[in-house]
Amino acid sequence: TRLADFHFAPTLLAKKNLLEEGVAESQILLAGNTVVDALFWILNQNLPVSHPVLKEELEHDHSHLLVTVTAHRRENWGEGIQNVASAVKMIAKMNGSVKIFFALHPNPSVREMVLRELAGTPRVILLDSLEYPDFLKLLSRSALVISDSGGVQEEAASLGIPVLITRESTERPEIVETGLGVLVGCRREEIVRQALSFLREGTLPRERRYLFGDGNASLRILDFVSHLFRLSDRDVQEFAPSS
Repeated sequence: TRLADFHFAPTLLAKKNLLEEGVAESQILLAGNTVVDALFWILNQNLPVSHPVLKEELEHDHSHLLVTVTAHRRENWGEGIQNVASAVKMIAKMNGSVKIFFALHPNPSVREMVLRELAGTPRVILLDSLEYPDFLKLLSRSALVISDSGGVQEEAASLGIPVLITRESTERPEIVETGLGVLVGCRREEIVRQALSFLREGTLPRERRYLFGDGNASLRILDFVSHLFRLSDRDVQEFAPSS
């Protein structure tokens, strides 16, 4: 903040933090997150799925509740990811209406740990190297997400999909405050308990939630810069978060 002349804040909390650090309000634009721009834009393209296994599953399976799982954070390597994988196995065993897609991390030791725990488990699909549009297609079809990824938290919440956050804290407290996210750490029993609770809600309609952006952050930034250089006299409208 000391180096920048202008700040494009993704959330109200980010703007509040900048103000508390002494940044003038005239130097801050509450724009929303450009990640949400990319999310909505790609989904609106309705691109075909390129991953053969995922394509087959999404085209022919309309009877199961889908769950997406990712695990990659270094602090969870070892026992943490092993507990997540074990929880996934228990969820699949205890709820026959779900199908769980686990996106494998390329790190060999992480992959081996997940494969050792989950290979051959009924209704658990282990996926390698998903392209981003394919991952978003899977995410948009999911009833629940289990992840330690900050970006996935934002993407799932923006689609109105509940997230079990396998961490002890999150830089996205808005998700927890609205009830869309629950911090479960890597505690197997807590992951299972919360997952079964959310999945009991079944296929409730999921509406887009504008916690982190509404898909127009890049346009707001463009308007701001154009106004700054006197290329446009159009008023810049800040992002208005809604849950």
